[in-house]
Amino acid sequence: MWQAHTVRGKTKDAKQFTPPGVGPLTLTYQAFGVRDSPGQQLVIYHAEPGSHSAQALSLLGVPGRHPRADRERSAPIDDATPQRTCGQAQRTCGHARRAAGTLRRTTHRRLRTPPPSTRRTNQGDEWEDAPDLRPLRQTAAMDVYESLVDVVGNTPLVRLNRITAGLSTPIYAKLEYVNPGGSVKDRIALSMVRAAEDAGLLRPGGTIVETTSGNTGVGLAMVAAQRGYRCVFTLPGKSSAEKVAVLRAYGAEVVVCPGDVPREHPDHPRSAAERIARTTAGAWLVDQYNNPANPRAHHGSTGPELWRQTEGRITHLVAGVGTGGTISGTGGYLKEVSGGRVQVIGADPEASVYSGGPGTAYAVESIGLFRHPETVDDSWPESFHTDVVDRFERINDRDSLLTARRLAREEWLLVGASAGTAVAAALRVAVGLGPDDLMVVVIPDSGRNYLSKVYDDQWLREQIGDDLPAGGAREADRIDP
Repeated sequence: MWQAHTVRGKTKDAKQFTPPGVGPLTLTYQAFGVRDSPGQQLVIYHAEPGSHSAQALSLLGVPGRHPRADRERSAPIDDATPQRTCGQAQRTCGHARRAAGTLRRTTHRRLRTPPPSTRRTNQGDEWEDAPDLRPLRQTAAMDVYESLVDVVGNTPLVRLNRITAGLSTPIYAKLEYVNPGGSVKDRIALSMVRAAEDAGLLRPGGTIVETTSGNTGVGLAMVAAQRGYRCVFTLPGKSSAEKVAVLRAYGAEVVVCPGDVPREHPDHPRSAAERIARTTAGAWLVDQYNNPANPRAHHGSTGPELWRQTEGRITHLVAGVGTGGTISGTGGYLKEVSGGRVQVIGADPEASVYSGGPGTAYAVESIGLFRHPETVDDSWPESFHTDVVDRFERINDRDSLLTARRLAREEWLLVGASAGTAVAAALRVAVGLGPDDLMVVVIPDSGRNYLSKVYDDQWLREQIGDDLPAGGAREADRIDP
Protein backbone atom coordinates (compact mmCIF):
# COMPACT_ATOMS: atom_id res chain seq x y z
CA MET A 1 0.00 0.00 0.00
CA TRP A 2 1.35 3.43 -0.87
CA GLN A 3 0.40 6.81 0.49
CA ALA A 4 -2.95 8.52 -0.06
CA HIS A 5 -3.17 11.92 -1.75
CA THR A 6 -4.70 14.93 -0.05
CA VAL A 7 -7.68 16.25 -2.02
CA ARG A 8 -9.14 19.56 -0.89
CA GLY A 9 -8.16 18.64 2.64
CA LYS A 10 -10.45 15.61 2.69
CA THR A 11 -8.22 12.57 3.14
CA LYS A 12 -10.10 9.66 4.65
CA ASP A 13 -8.79 6.97 6.95
CA ALA A 14 -7.80 3.56 5.66
CA LYS A 15 -10.46 0.86 5.46
CA GLN A 16 -9.72 -2.63 6.73
CA PHE A 17 -11.26 -5.70 5.08
CA THR A 18 -10.59 -9.30 5.97
CA PRO A 19 -11.98 -11.53 3.21
CA PRO A 20 -12.36 -15.25 4.05
CA GLY A 21 -9.12 -17.05 3.38
CA VAL A 22 -7.20 -13.80 2.87
CA GLY A 23 -5.17 -11.73 5.29
CA PRO A 24 -6.30 -8.23 6.24
CA LEU A 25 -6.79 -6.10 3.11
CA THR A 26 -6.19 -2.39 3.52
CA LEU A 27 -7.52 0.14 1.01
CA THR A 28 -6.86 3.82 1.46
CA TYR A 29 -9.57 5.91 -0.12
CA GLN A 30 -10.39 9.55 -0.66
CA ALA A 31 -13.53 11.53 -1.43
CA PHE A 32 -13.89 14.85 -3.18
CA GLY A 33 -16.70 16.89 -4.71
CA VAL A 34 -17.51 16.54 -8.39
CA ARG A 35 -17.81 19.91 -10.06
CA ASP A 36 -21.00 19.20 -12.03
CA SER A 37 -22.69 17.32 -9.21
CA PRO A 38 -22.88 19.51 -6.07
CA GLY A 39 -23.05 17.49 -2.90
CA GLN A 40 -22.07 14.24 -4.60
CA GLN A 41 -18.80 12.52 -3.87
CA LEU A 42 -16.43 10.37 -5.86
CA VAL A 43 -14.36 7.68 -4.16
CA ILE A 44 -10.91 6.71 -5.42
CA TYR A 45 -9.26 3.58 -4.03
CA HIS A 46 -5.51 3.11 -3.96
CA ALA A 47 -3.76 -0.25 -4.05
CA GLU A 48 -0.29 -1.46 -4.95
CA PRO A 49 -0.26 -2.71 -8.59
CA GLY A 50 -0.05 -6.49 -8.70
CA SER A 51 -1.44 -6.94 -5.19
CA HIS A 52 -4.62 -8.75 -4.23
CA SER A 53 -6.07 -5.32 -3.44
CA ALA A 54 -5.45 -4.10 -6.99
CA GLN A 55 -6.87 -7.28 -8.49
CA ALA A 56 -9.99 -6.98 -6.33
CA LEU A 57 -10.51 -3.40 -7.51
CA SER A 58 -10.00 -4.52 -11.09
CA LEU A 59 -12.76 -7.11 -10.73
CA LEU A 60 -15.07 -4.38 -9.46
CA GLY A 61 -14.22 -2.13 -12.40
CA VAL A 62 -12.76 0.52 -10.08
CA PRO A 63 -9.60 2.19 -11.41
CA GLY A 64 -6.69 2.82 -9.07
CA ARG A 65 -3.79 5.24 -9.57
CA HIS A 66 -0.65 3.82 -11.07
CA PRO A 67 2.58 5.40 -9.74
CA ARG A 68 4.45 5.88 -13.01
CA ALA A 69 7.08 8.00 -11.26
CA ASP A 70 7.97 9.11 -7.75
CA ARG A 71 6.66 12.59 -8.49
CA GLU A 72 3.22 11.14 -9.14
CA ARG A 73 3.06 9.61 -5.68
CA SER A 74 2.80 12.99 -4.00
CA ALA A 75 1.07 15.00 -6.74
CA PRO A 76 -2.34 16.28 -5.62
CA ILE A 77 -5.42 15.23 -7.58
CA ASP A 78 -8.05 17.75 -8.59
CA ASP A 79 -10.92 17.88 -11.05
CA ALA A 80 -8.60 18.75 -13.92
CA THR A 81 -6.02 16.02 -13.30
CA PRO A 82 -6.33 13.06 -15.70
CA GLN A 83 -6.57 9.75 -13.90
CA ARG A 84 -3.88 7.14 -14.53
CA THR A 85 -5.05 3.60 -14.71
CA CYS A 86 -2.65 0.74 -14.32
CA GLY A 87 -1.97 -0.67 -17.77
CA GLN A 88 -0.47 -3.91 -16.48
CA ALA A 89 -2.41 -7.03 -17.33
CA GLN A 90 -3.09 -8.80 -14.04
CA ARG A 91 -4.27 -12.34 -13.63
CA THR A 92 -6.92 -12.61 -10.97
CA CYS A 93 -6.79 -15.33 -8.35
CA GLY A 94 -9.18 -16.72 -5.79
CA HIS A 95 -7.90 -14.34 -3.11
CA ALA A 96 -8.68 -11.31 -5.29
CA ARG A 97 -12.10 -12.67 -6.24
CA ARG A 98 -12.97 -13.16 -2.57
CA ALA A 99 -11.70 -9.68 -1.79
CA ALA A 100 -13.86 -8.24 -4.56
CA GLY A 101 -16.89 -10.03 -3.14
CA THR A 102 -16.20 -8.56 0.27
CA LEU A 103 -15.89 -5.07 -1.20
CA ARG A 104 -19.21 -5.46 -2.98
CA ARG A 105 -20.89 -6.37 0.28
CA THR A 106 -19.23 -3.82 2.52
CA THR A 107 -18.79 -0.71 0.36
CA HIS A 108 -21.91 1.42 0.69
CA ARG A 109 -20.71 4.76 -0.71
CA ARG A 110 -22.08 5.08 -4.24
CA LEU A 111 -19.48 5.89 -6.87
CA ARG A 112 -20.45 8.72 -9.17
CA THR A 113 -19.05 9.29 -12.66
CA PRO A 114 -17.02 12.51 -12.89
CA PRO A 115 -17.57 15.12 -15.62
CA PRO A 116 -16.23 14.29 -19.10
CA SER A 117 -12.45 14.20 -18.83
CA THR A 118 -9.46 12.43 -20.29
CA ARG A 119 -7.38 9.57 -19.09
CA ARG A 120 -3.78 8.88 -19.89
CA THR A 121 -2.88 5.86 -21.99
CA ASN A 122 0.63 4.45 -22.21
CA GLN A 123 1.83 4.42 -25.83
CA GLY A 124 5.39 3.13 -25.60
CA ASP A 125 7.23 5.57 -23.35
CA GLU A 126 4.77 8.42 -23.91
CA TRP A 127 1.49 9.28 -22.23
CA GLU A 128 -1.28 10.48 -24.53
CA ASP A 129 -4.70 11.96 -23.86
CA ALA A 130 -7.62 9.71 -24.77
CA PRO A 131 -11.38 9.96 -24.13
CA ASP A 132 -12.29 8.61 -20.71
CA LEU A 133 -14.58 5.83 -21.94
CA ARG A 134 -14.48 3.82 -18.73
CA PRO A 135 -16.46 5.64 -16.03
CA LEU A 136 -16.28 4.51 -12.44
CA ARG A 137 -18.57 1.61 -11.75
CA GLN A 138 -21.22 2.17 -9.13
CA THR A 139 -21.03 -0.10 -6.14
CA ALA A 140 -23.64 -0.09 -3.44
CA ALA A 141 -25.62 -2.39 -1.22
CA MET A 142 -27.74 -4.77 -3.27
CA ASP A 143 -31.29 -3.67 -4.04
CA VAL A 144 -33.77 -6.51 -3.57
CA TYR A 145 -37.40 -6.40 -4.66
CA GLU A 146 -40.33 -8.67 -3.96
CA SER A 147 -41.70 -8.43 -7.50
CA LEU A 148 -40.74 -7.13 -10.93
CA VAL A 149 -43.49 -4.52 -10.78
CA ASP A 150 -41.65 -2.93 -7.84
CA VAL A 151 -38.86 -1.96 -10.25
CA VAL A 152 -41.10 0.21 -12.45
CA GLY A 153 -39.98 3.84 -12.52
CA ASN A 154 -36.90 5.66 -11.23
CA THR A 155 -35.32 5.44 -14.67
CA PRO A 156 -31.96 7.12 -15.38
CA LEU A 157 -31.37 10.55 -16.85
CA VAL A 158 -28.43 10.59 -19.29
CA ARG A 159 -26.89 13.58 -21.03
CA LEU A 160 -26.69 13.55 -24.82
CA ASN A 161 -23.17 14.53 -25.83
CA ARG A 162 -22.33 13.90 -29.48
CA ILE A 163 -25.62 14.49 -31.25
CA THR A 164 -25.86 17.87 -29.50
CA ALA A 165 -22.54 19.20 -30.84
CA GLY A 166 -22.68 22.96 -31.35
CA LEU A 167 -25.56 23.49 -28.91
CA SER A 168 -24.99 25.34 -25.65
CA THR A 169 -28.06 23.94 -23.90
CA PRO A 170 -27.59 20.63 -22.07
CA ILE A 171 -30.09 17.99 -23.23
CA TYR A 172 -30.76 14.98 -21.02
CA ALA A 173 -32.60 11.82 -22.09
CA LYS A 174 -35.02 10.14 -19.71
CA LEU A 175 -34.43 6.47 -20.55
CA GLU A 176 -37.85 4.91 -20.05
CA TYR A 177 -36.86 1.73 -21.87
CA VAL A 178 -34.99 0.75 -18.70
CA ASN A 179 -38.35 -0.12 -17.14
CA PRO A 180 -38.75 -3.91 -16.78
CA GLY A 181 -41.30 -4.12 -19.60
CA GLY A 182 -39.07 -2.02 -21.84
CA SER A 183 -41.05 1.21 -22.15
CA VAL A 184 -42.64 4.21 -20.48
CA LYS A 185 -45.97 2.38 -20.63
CA ASP A 186 -45.03 0.19 -17.67
CA ARG A 187 -45.89 3.14 -15.45
CA ILE A 188 -49.45 3.56 -16.69
CA ALA A 189 -50.07 -0.19 -16.90
CA LEU A 190 -49.40 -0.61 -13.20
CA SER A 191 -51.35 2.54 -12.35
CA MET A 192 -54.42 1.59 -14.38
CA VAL A 193 -54.54 -1.99 -13.08
CA ARG A 194 -54.27 -0.86 -9.47
CA ALA A 195 -57.02 1.72 -10.00
CA ALA A 196 -59.30 -0.90 -11.58
CA GLU A 197 -58.68 -3.31 -8.71
CA ASP A 198 -59.44 -0.61 -6.14
CA ALA A 199 -62.64 0.29 -7.97
CA GLY A 200 -63.75 -3.34 -8.23
CA LEU A 201 -63.64 -3.29 -12.04
CA LEU A 202 -60.98 -6.01 -12.21
CA ARG A 203 -61.45 -9.06 -10.03
CA PRO A 204 -59.31 -12.16 -9.44
CA GLY A 205 -59.28 -14.37 -12.53
CA GLY A 206 -60.52 -11.52 -14.72
CA THR A 207 -59.46 -10.62 -18.26
CA ILE A 208 -57.66 -7.46 -19.29
CA VAL A 209 -58.68 -6.19 -22.74
CA GLU A 210 -57.01 -3.26 -24.48
CA THR A 211 -56.10 -1.67 -27.78
CA THR A 212 -52.36 -1.11 -27.96
CA SER A 213 -49.59 -0.44 -30.43
CA GLY A 214 -47.56 -2.84 -28.32
CA ASN A 215 -45.90 -1.05 -25.41
CA THR A 216 -48.94 -0.62 -23.17
CA GLY A 217 -49.84 -4.24 -23.89
CA VAL A 218 -46.41 -5.42 -22.76
CA GLY A 219 -46.72 -3.46 -19.52
CA LEU A 220 -50.22 -4.81 -18.91
CA ALA A 221 -49.15 -8.36 -19.77
CA MET A 222 -46.28 -8.13 -17.29
CA VAL A 223 -48.59 -6.93 -14.51
CA ALA A 224 -51.22 -9.50 -15.48
CA ALA A 225 -48.70 -12.35 -15.33
CA GLN A 226 -47.71 -11.23 -11.84
CA ARG A 227 -51.32 -11.00 -10.68
CA GLY A 228 -52.82 -13.95 -12.52
CA TYR A 229 -55.04 -12.20 -15.07
CA ARG A 230 -55.74 -13.22 -18.64
CA CYS A 231 -54.95 -10.70 -21.40
CA VAL A 232 -56.42 -10.03 -24.85
CA PHE A 233 -54.95 -7.21 -26.96
CA THR A 234 -55.92 -5.74 -30.31
CA LEU A 235 -53.09 -4.21 -32.35
CA PRO A 236 -53.06 -2.15 -35.57
CA GLY A 237 -51.50 -3.86 -38.54
CA LYS A 238 -48.44 -1.56 -38.64
CA SER A 239 -47.21 -2.76 -35.23
CA SER A 240 -43.80 -4.39 -35.44
CA ALA A 241 -43.44 -8.17 -35.41
CA GLU A 242 -41.19 -7.88 -32.35
CA LYS A 243 -43.98 -6.32 -30.29
CA VAL A 244 -46.44 -9.04 -31.26
CA ALA A 245 -43.89 -11.73 -30.38
CA VAL A 246 -43.19 -10.21 -26.95
CA LEU A 247 -46.90 -10.02 -26.12
CA ARG A 248 -47.39 -13.66 -27.01
CA ALA A 249 -44.29 -14.60 -25.02
CA TYR A 250 -46.00 -13.13 -21.94
CA GLY A 251 -49.01 -15.36 -22.64
CA ALA A 252 -51.29 -12.69 -24.06
CA GLU A 253 -53.79 -13.32 -26.83
CA VAL A 254 -53.12 -10.98 -29.75
CA VAL A 255 -55.66 -9.88 -32.38
CA VAL A 256 -54.07 -7.94 -35.25
CA CYS A 257 -56.57 -5.56 -36.86
CA PRO A 258 -56.43 -3.26 -39.88
CA GLY A 259 -55.38 0.21 -38.83
CA ASP A 260 -56.36 1.99 -42.04
CA VAL A 261 -60.12 1.87 -41.46
CA PRO A 262 -62.50 4.47 -39.94
CA ARG A 263 -62.80 4.56 -36.15
CA GLU A 264 -66.41 3.35 -36.41
CA HIS A 265 -65.51 0.27 -38.49
CA PRO A 266 -66.11 -2.98 -36.54
CA ASP A 267 -62.59 -4.19 -37.39
CA HIS A 268 -60.85 -1.06 -36.12
CA PRO A 269 -58.58 -2.02 -33.18
CA ARG A 270 -60.55 0.00 -30.65
CA SER A 271 -63.91 -1.25 -31.93
CA ALA A 272 -62.65 -4.82 -31.79
CA ALA A 273 -61.41 -4.38 -28.20
CA GLU A 274 -64.74 -2.94 -27.10
CA ARG A 275 -66.56 -5.89 -28.67
CA ILE A 276 -64.27 -8.44 -26.99
CA ALA A 277 -64.74 -6.76 -23.59
CA ARG A 278 -68.53 -6.80 -23.96
CA THR A 279 -68.68 -10.48 -24.87
CA THR A 280 -66.12 -11.81 -22.36
CA ALA A 281 -67.19 -12.62 -18.82
CA GLY A 282 -65.13 -10.84 -16.16
CA ALA A 283 -63.41 -8.62 -18.73
CA TRP A 284 -62.17 -5.11 -18.03
CA LEU A 285 -61.56 -2.69 -20.91
CA VAL A 286 -58.54 -0.59 -19.97
CA ASP A 287 -59.18 2.32 -22.41
CA GLN A 288 -55.82 4.03 -21.90
CA TYR A 289 -56.92 6.88 -24.18
CA ASN A 290 -59.57 8.00 -21.69
CA ASN A 291 -58.36 6.49 -18.42
CA PRO A 292 -57.52 9.14 -15.77
CA ALA A 293 -54.99 6.76 -14.17
CA ASN A 294 -52.87 7.21 -17.31
CA PRO A 295 -51.73 10.84 -16.82
CA ARG A 296 -51.99 10.41 -13.05
CA ALA A 297 -49.22 7.80 -13.17
CA HIS A 298 -46.81 10.35 -14.65
CA HIS A 299 -47.97 13.17 -12.41
CA GLY A 300 -47.09 11.00 -9.43
CA SER A 301 -43.85 9.45 -10.68
CA THR A 302 -42.19 10.73 -13.87
CA GLY A 303 -42.65 14.40 -13.06
CA PRO A 304 -41.31 14.20 -9.49
CA GLU A 305 -38.38 12.07 -10.69
CA LEU A 306 -37.33 14.69 -13.24
CA TRP A 307 -37.62 17.51 -10.74
CA ARG A 308 -35.43 15.60 -8.28
CA GLN A 309 -32.92 14.40 -10.87
CA THR A 310 -32.38 17.91 -12.27
CA GLU A 311 -32.44 19.49 -8.81
CA GLY A 312 -35.23 21.76 -10.03
CA ARG A 313 -33.13 23.17 -12.88
CA ILE A 314 -35.24 21.76 -15.73
CA THR A 315 -36.59 24.50 -18.01
CA HIS A 316 -37.92 22.51 -21.00
CA LEU A 317 -39.62 19.14 -21.37
CA VAL A 318 -39.95 17.50 -24.80
CA ALA A 319 -42.11 14.40 -25.24
CA GLY A 320 -44.12 12.69 -27.93
CA VAL A 321 -47.91 12.62 -27.77
CA GLY A 322 -49.75 9.34 -28.29
CA THR A 323 -52.49 8.89 -25.72
CA GLY A 324 -51.20 12.13 -24.20
CA GLY A 325 -50.69 10.64 -20.74
CA THR A 326 -46.91 11.07 -20.54
CA ILE A 327 -46.75 14.71 -21.56
CA SER A 328 -49.91 15.66 -19.65
CA GLY A 329 -48.97 14.08 -16.33
CA THR A 330 -45.25 14.84 -16.40
CA GLY A 331 -45.62 18.32 -17.88
CA GLY A 332 -48.51 19.15 -15.57
CA TYR A 333 -46.48 18.30 -12.48
CA LEU A 334 -43.42 20.24 -13.66
CA LYS A 335 -45.51 23.32 -14.39
CA GLU A 336 -47.10 23.14 -10.95
CA VAL A 337 -43.87 22.70 -9.01
CA SER A 338 -41.99 25.33 -11.04
CA GLY A 339 -44.71 27.94 -10.92
CA GLY A 340 -45.19 27.69 -14.68
CA ARG A 341 -41.50 28.20 -15.50
CA VAL A 342 -41.05 24.85 -17.29
CA GLN A 343 -41.97 24.92 -20.97
CA VAL A 344 -43.61 21.76 -22.38
CA ILE A 345 -43.08 20.95 -26.06
CA GLY A 346 -44.98 18.21 -27.87
CA ALA A 347 -43.05 16.28 -30.52
CA ASP A 348 -45.49 15.20 -33.20
CA PRO A 349 -45.34 13.52 -36.61
CA GLU A 350 -45.81 16.06 -39.38
CA ALA A 351 -49.02 14.39 -40.58
CA SER A 352 -50.56 14.01 -37.10
CA VAL A 353 -53.81 15.78 -36.29
CA TYR A 354 -52.50 16.97 -32.90
CA SER A 355 -50.16 19.57 -34.40
CA GLY A 356 -52.44 20.56 -37.27
CA GLY A 357 -51.56 17.87 -39.80
CA PRO A 358 -54.02 16.25 -42.18
CA GLY A 359 -54.12 12.97 -40.25
CA THR A 360 -52.77 10.90 -43.15
CA ALA A 361 -50.64 7.81 -42.57
CA TYR A 362 -47.06 8.09 -41.33
CA ALA A 363 -44.32 5.55 -40.54
CA VAL A 364 -43.57 6.24 -36.86
CA GLU A 365 -45.42 4.01 -34.40
CA SER A 366 -47.00 4.81 -31.03
CA ILE A 367 -47.18 8.56 -31.47
CA GLY A 368 -49.45 11.21 -33.00
CA LEU A 369 -53.08 10.94 -34.11
CA PHE A 370 -54.04 9.30 -37.40
CA ARG A 371 -57.49 10.11 -38.78
CA HIS A 372 -59.05 8.08 -41.53
CA PRO A 373 -60.92 10.34 -43.99
CA GLU A 374 -64.18 8.47 -43.33
CA THR A 375 -63.95 8.73 -39.55
CA VAL A 376 -66.97 10.45 -38.01
CA ASP A 377 -65.81 10.70 -34.38
CA ASP A 378 -62.99 13.25 -34.34
CA SER A 379 -62.64 13.45 -30.55
CA TRP A 380 -59.21 13.50 -28.90
CA PRO A 381 -58.17 11.29 -25.96
CA GLU A 382 -59.26 12.51 -22.53
CA SER A 383 -55.82 11.46 -21.28
CA PHE A 384 -54.34 14.31 -23.30
CA HIS A 385 -54.57 17.61 -21.42
CA THR A 386 -53.98 20.08 -24.22
CA ASP A 387 -53.55 23.04 -21.86
CA VAL A 388 -50.27 21.56 -20.58
CA VAL A 389 -48.51 21.76 -23.96
CA ASP A 390 -47.04 25.16 -24.81
CA ARG A 391 -46.31 24.33 -28.43
CA PHE A 392 -45.65 21.51 -30.90
CA GLU A 393 -42.65 20.71 -33.05
CA ARG A 394 -43.71 18.86 -36.20
CA ILE A 395 -41.17 16.26 -37.34
CA ASN A 396 -41.33 14.34 -40.62
CA ASP A 397 -40.69 10.61 -40.94
CA ARG A 398 -37.22 11.06 -42.40
CA ASP A 399 -35.95 13.15 -39.49
CA SER A 400 -37.59 10.85 -36.93
CA LEU A 401 -36.15 7.64 -38.36
CA LEU A 402 -32.66 8.95 -39.06
CA THR A 403 -32.40 10.62 -35.66
CA ALA A 404 -33.23 7.29 -34.03
CA ARG A 405 -30.40 5.67 -35.98
CA ARG A 406 -28.03 8.50 -35.10
CA LEU A 407 -28.78 7.96 -31.42
CA ALA A 408 -27.69 4.34 -31.74
CA ARG A 409 -24.44 5.18 -33.51
CA GLU A 410 -23.48 8.40 -31.77
CA GLU A 411 -24.92 8.05 -28.25
CA TRP A 412 -25.09 4.22 -27.96
CA LEU A 413 -28.83 4.51 -27.31
CA LEU A 414 -30.87 1.94 -29.24
CA VAL A 415 -34.27 3.60 -29.33
CA GLY A 416 -37.55 3.49 -31.21
CA ALA A 417 -38.69 5.84 -33.97
CA SER A 418 -40.88 7.91 -31.64
CA ALA A 419 -37.76 8.66 -29.58
CA GLY A 420 -36.20 9.88 -32.81
CA THR A 421 -39.17 12.22 -33.22
CA ALA A 422 -38.74 13.57 -29.69
CA VAL A 423 -34.97 14.07 -29.94
CA ALA A 424 -35.24 15.72 -33.37
CA ALA A 425 -37.74 18.14 -31.82
CA ALA A 426 -35.46 18.73 -28.82
CA LEU A 427 -32.48 19.54 -31.08
CA ARG A 428 -34.59 22.02 -33.02
CA VAL A 429 -35.86 23.77 -29.88
CA ALA A 430 -32.38 23.89 -28.29
CA VAL A 431 -31.05 26.02 -31.14
CA GLY A 432 -32.84 29.02 -29.63
CA LEU A 433 -31.82 28.34 -26.02
CA GLY A 434 -28.72 29.05 -23.96
CA PRO A 435 -26.42 27.41 -21.39
CA ASP A 436 -28.65 28.41 -18.48
CA ASP A 437 -31.49 26.29 -19.83
CA LEU A 438 -31.81 22.56 -19.18
CA MET A 439 -33.88 20.33 -21.44
CA VAL A 440 -35.17 16.82 -20.83
CA VAL A 441 -36.47 14.62 -23.63
CA VAL A 442 -38.45 11.46 -22.88
CA ILE A 443 -37.20 8.28 -24.59
CA PRO A 444 -40.30 6.05 -24.52
CA ASP A 445 -39.00 2.67 -25.67
CA SER A 446 -36.13 0.58 -27.03
CA GLY A 447 -35.06 0.01 -30.61
CA ARG A 448 -35.14 -3.74 -29.95
CA ASN A 449 -38.85 -3.50 -30.75
CA TYR A 450 -38.06 -2.19 -34.23
CA LEU A 451 -35.08 -4.16 -35.54
CA SER A 452 -37.18 -5.35 -38.47
CA LYS A 453 -38.20 -1.77 -39.27
CA VAL A 454 -36.21 1.27 -38.16
CA TYR A 455 -32.91 -0.62 -38.16
CA ASP A 456 -33.54 -2.52 -41.37
CA ASP A 457 -32.04 -0.72 -44.38
CA GLN A 458 -34.55 -2.09 -46.87
CA TRP A 459 -37.53 -0.98 -44.78
CA LEU A 460 -35.92 2.42 -44.31
CA ARG A 461 -35.44 2.82 -48.08
CA GLU A 462 -39.14 2.11 -48.57
CA GLN A 463 -40.10 4.80 -46.06
CA ILE A 464 -37.81 7.69 -46.90
CA GLY A 465 -36.73 6.81 -50.45
CA ASP A 466 -32.99 7.22 -49.90
CA ASP A 467 -30.53 5.37 -52.07
CA LEU A 468 -28.72 3.92 -49.10
CA PRO A 469 -25.24 2.38 -49.44
CA ALA A 470 -25.03 -1.39 -49.30
CA GLY A 471 -23.25 -1.27 -45.95
CA GLY A 472 -26.06 0.56 -44.22
CA ALA A 473 -27.60 3.96 -43.72
CA ARG A 474 -24.61 5.73 -42.21
CA GLU A 475 -24.28 8.36 -44.93
CA ALA A 476 -28.01 9.01 -44.88
CA ASP A 477 -28.16 9.35 -41.10
CA ARG A 478 -28.36 13.12 -41.24
CA ILE A 479 -31.20 15.46 -40.48
CA ASP A 480 -31.82 19.00 -41.58
CA PRO A 481 -31.34 21.60 -38.81
